Amino acid sequence: MAKKTVTYDKEGLTFYTVDVDMLKDIKVRKILKECGIGTIDVLVSMLGYIYGFKGYYIVFDADLAFIIADEIINSEEFVIRVINKSLEVDFFNKLLFEKYKILTSKRIQNNYIRVVKSSRVKRPEIQKKYLLVFETSEENNKNAEEMNKTSEENNKNAEDLRKNLDNSTVKNSTVKDNKIKDSKNVCESYKIFYENYPRKVSRSKGLEIWSKKMTEQERTDCMAKISAIQEYYKTTPEKYIPHISTFLNGKRWEDDLKPEHQQLQTSNRVTEISEERPSTKTIYDGGEYESGKVCLSLEELNEVLAEKRKSESQGGKNGNV
Repeated sequence: MAKKTVTYDKEGLTFYTVDVDMLKDIKVRKILKECGIGTIDVLVSMLGYIYGFKGYYIVFDADLAFIIADEIINSEEFVIRVINKSLEVDFFNKLLFEKYKILTSKRIQNNYIRVVKSSRVKRPEIQKKYLLVFETSEENNKNAEEMNKTSEENNKNAEDLRKNLDNSTVKNSTVKDNKIKDSKNVCESYKIFYENYPRKVSRSKGLEIWSKKMTEQERTDCMAKISAIQEYYKTTPEKYIPHISTFLNGKRWEDDLKPEHQQLQTSNRVTEISEERPSTKTIYDGGEYESGKVCLSLEELNEVLAEKRKSESQGGKNGNV
C-alpha cells in the first residue's frame, strides 16, 4: 500500500486524528457537563480550524466565535462559554491564550509534530514563543537536557537538605534527651538532700530553689555538707530548724556549720528578736518563764508567735473555767 501524502491548505493540515477515547477524557467530560449539548460540536469544529489554519494554533477572536457558532447552528455566547471552560480545565493552554490570544495545547502540538515528521513536505517548526513541547529541534533537545540536568541538581540539593534535616533532628533529639537527663539528675539529688535534711517541710519550695536558682556547683557543695548539717542541728528542736527552702535560699551551707558556733550566727538572713517567752523546757508544763534571745528567720518567727498565741489562748480559757 502506498504511503499517504499529506497536503496542506496554507500552513495547516488537510486532516487530523481524533483519539477514539476522546469522550472519556476527563477534561472533555468536565466541559460537557458544564456546557451541555453542543459542546462536542464546538470542540471538533475548533480543532478543525486549529489544524487546518496553522497546524498547531489559531487566534481566537469574535470573528472566529461567529464562524463556529454559524457552523454548528448555535449562539456565539455558547461558543465563548465552551472555550472559557476549555481553558479552565486546561484543554487549551490558558497561559498562551492570556498572553497571545491563541488556542493550542501540548496534545495538539505533539500531533502536529508527528504528522510533519511522517510527511514528505517540510513544514515550519513551532514558534518558540508558542512552544509547549521540546521535540522540534536540536536547540529544544538541548533545552530539555538542561532542564533534566537542573532537575538532577535539584534532586541532589533536596537529598542534601533531607540529610541536614535528619542530622538536625538527631542533634535536637540528643539535646532534648540531655536536658531530660539533667532534670532527672537534679530531682534525684534533691530527693537525697531532702531525705537527709533534719526538718521535712517546704519540700516543693525547696525543689524550686534547688532546680532553678542554684547552680550545679552550689548543689554539689550543698550535698557535700549533708553530714555537717545533720550534726549542726542534732541538738536543735525541730521547730527552730529552718525550713529547707529558707536554708537553701539563704545559702546556709556556706556558713561555719559547727555546733559550738550555732548561737553565734548573725547575718542579714535572720531577724534577731528579744522578748519574754517561756523556756523551751517549760513551754508546755506551765513552769517558770525565763528571758532569752534567739535568732530566727521570718518563717520560724511566725511559727513561734503562733504557738505562743495558741498557748495563751488555752491558758485564758482554763483560767475562766
